[in-house]
Amino acid sequence: MTGGGQGDGSRSTIGIGLIGAGSFGRRLAARLPSVPDLRLVALHDAHPDTAAAASAALGVPATVSVRELIERPDVQAVIIATPHASHAELAIGAAAAGHHLFVEKPLAVTTAGARAITDAAHTAGVTLVVGHVTRLLPVAARALELLDEGVIGRPLGAWMIRHQPLTRRGWMTRRADFGMLLHSPAVHNVDLLLRILGPARTVSALAAPPIQPIEYPDIASILVGHEAGGVGSLGATVSDPLFSPGGTSSARIVGSEGGLAFDIATGRIEHQRIDGELVREVIETEVWGLDDAVTAELTSFRDAIRGDAAPFVSPVEAIRAVAVCEAADRSIALEGAPVRIADLPGMGGIS
Repeated sequence: MTGGGQGDGSRSTIGIGLIGAGSFGRRLAARLPSVPDLRLVALHDAHPDTAAAASAALGVPATVSVRELIERPDVQAVIIATPHASHAELAIGAAAAGHHLFVEKPLAVTTAGARAITDAAHTAGVTLVVGHVTRLLPVAARALELLDEGVIGRPLGAWMIRHQPLTRRGWMTRRADFGMLLHSPAVHNVDLLLRILGPARTVSALAAPPIQPIEYPDIASILVGHEAGGVGSLGATVSDPLFSPGGTSSARIVGSEGGLAFDIATGRIEHQRIDGELVREVIETEVWGLDDAVTAELTSFRDAIRGDAAPFVSPVEAIRAVAVCEAADRSIALEGAPVRIADLPGMGGIS
């Protein structure tokens, strides 16, 4: 069902076409020179001024259309960093043209859309990597390492906060283009929640009226029941000025043998076993260590294309993150009633 394990085994340089040259698309492209054998060869953006500026900054031509970009013989893979709702159409088209796919998170705004992308990648035999880069940030990566080592036993509960002061403008204000609050940036925390506690079974969510003039709530709380029996929660907003400009991305996890806390913004990790002593670590980074993490996710893309390693986030995991967002949106509309993940369109056969 999923793309992601198929590589062509080639050691040659992989030509990259960038679709979407906004701020994060340019950030991704700017890190390509740090990954051997990945080379940006062309870009496209729906806004000519944005395309021209990116072309000048990155030193590659801008194409008039997406079709022109994907038909270039020097493009073997694409990075898609466009408004969320456009990911499915663009990724399916690029896969049909035989191109490997790096899709910025979220994979899509609906589970059905995410499933369509993974099915297209599988059918075309191309690699699919999704940009859930938070897993690779130094603090999160270290916390996951400690949890995998069993430092607090089996994780049973997790409480996460993602509060940032992010002014929404343009397409990010529109539900039809953006989706809902959790689709960015809190989908990163949804991904962490699922990585720690496993697949979700049910989601309940409530939202407050929006502070910003946008078409969806900008404050929400979700409660997740996990298939393995654990319970998780996430409080998210893009309208909290506290600790500007970075905000807060933190977690508390309780396990069968202890507890662990981390805060990506401050670099702090703390853990303590039952009847044990408190252990503290501080990882100092600039801007959460994002640039190195982007390099790491692009390296994963290259290695997956070559068949050297599986993607750092599997396509199924990316679908599951989208499913939690969609279920939360439906639950908000139902005034907090729980929504079963298995009932969402596109989740059939996902295990």
